[in-house]
Amino acid sequence: MRFTKMIHSRGLSARQVQSDYADTVTEALNDRGRIALLQADTGVGKSLGYCVPAAMKLAERPGARVIICSNTIALLRQLDQKDLPLAIDIVGRHTGSYASHALLLGRQNFISSARLEFALSELSEKQVAEHHARIEALRGWDDAIDLFVHEYGDLPPGLTADRICQTSYARDESYDASKREALEADILVCSHAMLVNDLLLGGGMLFNGQHAAKETYLIVDEADLLHSMLIERQQTRLNLLELRHDLRSFAKPPLIAKVDAIIEAIRPMAQGRTFITSESIQSSVRDHLRGLINALRGYVEDEAQHLKANIEHMLGMTLNRMGVGVSPIRHEPAVVFINPFLPRVFERYVTDHYASSMLTSGTLSTFDDIDKGTQWIRRDLGISPGHTGILAQFSPTHFGKMMITLAGPDYPAPFLYGDEIDINPRWIAAAAEHIKHLLGPVLVLTGSHQESRLLHAALGEGTLHLFGERLTAVVNRHHASHERVLITAAGKVGLDMRGIDGGQYLQHVVLTRIPFQPRDELYERELASYIRATHPSISNPESFVKSTRYMLNLNAAIRITKQSLGRGIRHPDDAVTFHLLDRRFPLYDQIGVSHSALRAAIPKRFIPDYKHATVLQGAAALEEITLW
Repeated sequence: MRFTKMIHSRGLSARQVQSDYADTVTEALNDRGRIALLQADTGVGKSLGYCVPAAMKLAERPGARVIICSNTIALLRQLDQKDLPLAIDIVGRHTGSYASHALLLGRQNFISSARLEFALSELSEKQVAEHHARIEALRGWDDAIDLFVHEYGDLPPGLTADRICQTSYARDESYDASKREALEADILVCSHAMLVNDLLLGGGMLFNGQHAAKETYLIVDEADLLHSMLIERQQTRLNLLELRHDLRSFAKPPLIAKVDAIIEAIRPMAQGRTFITSESIQSSVRDHLRGLINALRGYVEDEAQHLKANIEHMLGMTLNRMGVGVSPIRHEPAVVFINPFLPRVFERYVTDHYASSMLTSGTLSTFDDIDKGTQWIRRDLGISPGHTGILAQFSPTHFGKMMITLAGPDYPAPFLYGDEIDINPRWIAAAAEHIKHLLGPVLVLTGSHQESRLLHAALGEGTLHLFGERLTAVVNRHHASHERVLITAAGKVGLDMRGIDGGQYLQHVVLTRIPFQPRDELYERELASYIRATHPSISNPESFVKSTRYMLNLNAAIRITKQSLGRGIRHPDDAVTFHLLDRRFPLYDQIGVSHSALRAAIPKRFIPDYKHATVLQGAAALEEITLW
């Protein structure tokens, strides 16, 4: 039965674009051995659009299961508590088959009673007395930490989630039991991190034991963020001088001496290079690190056990190649775990373990042409033409209203120089002056906490998101303060600020600059060194790495800009003005500009508004900036 009829029988209505999307998801799940890529803009209704076909697939294939993964806990909870129960009920009414479902979060989301008690022992008697009720509530809390924060506003002062959460060395049996139960569900909802860990383990987490041969279907939401996570896992560095510094807070002289010996052994191995490896180097480094792990076993301090677990995890990364290197300027020795082609393991993992798979996101395609627009992610994830399934793009004709304001070519540049380090004070002043004259609630999305502080000082008002502060806590503080402006370096993805009645709150969303990432030359050198040693067929590794990193940076900038724009339009009746204060973003009629590809960040339905955007003028500027 088609999606629209099933929805209507429940007394609900579906937009045509949502119905088309759901029907395409059904086709994708039936396309065995293939990986579909579906671009779905805000307003499509993709969550219910893939939950109903998932439940329907299980009604058709008793004994099978579906794994749905996403990046944000907020969306995972929405799926578990809202979309999946509704979808299962809709399908059950028509088929008599009611699938079970479960949410599986990583253990770091839950409280370790031992670590909690240790953290509480370090609080003053005054802190414990003043917050006794909340501390006792925390002691009795057996759900996720983020739900405690949602219920009570925040953790007791002096406590942070990373100090009281479970770890690989501080775990509670209750979590292991709930994990085993969740893995039995027909539909398992989990995070991208859990899927990546299963990939690194070759299916050893989600497909172990009785689940090894179970027919399984995969749906990945926010798929571009899964790609970003895999990119981050390409390279891990253990800087030995930083390690020695961190040890000083708890280590005794013999442990410090052991680390000094490791440093003296590894520095000459590196031969002054940023990355070098061989079988003898790998064997020697492995022995050194195992010796360090054994030395750390005699320490009970939290920092020591965390370090021990971290090194054990590094040694367990079998898909990465281990080597050594020194930083190019300060010559600091490090153990380096690297595999620039790690994301390309994705296709093999998926085709080995899943009957069919689907990747979906609102920012999956960086161009209107879905084939061209998804080439970047298909290339990086190693999805070959033979395993590429349906490619489709869905965008609502009408969903919200938007006016657009852009920085003109003579507006001050964000940085004084092309290295994107020194923020231009003239640009800060111009941005603050523009924001001062906006009427109604304003969300300002900056590129860094430093930039946020400078802008807040120039503006002289607003709620400032402090470094290390939870975004939810900042939003709550903002609403309580009745300030007009909220300034944050976070919030470009997933933030949905609504009024007390659930209606529209924001009138303006300001993205201060294009979210280009600064160039990491050390990272590039290490990748190039690895490729030169392991892939001699690549004639110019430096050029290969630079061009690859550039395209990743450009695609990420397009996606994050599009996600930032979406913070203002979360419901069909929302109307907002979007301001982009970076002159690198091209005007509609500009030709011959360096970053014309950024135009793809504007959804199709807002192209007329882009065409008639208000253009901010500024004093003639001499500085010129480039994207490396």
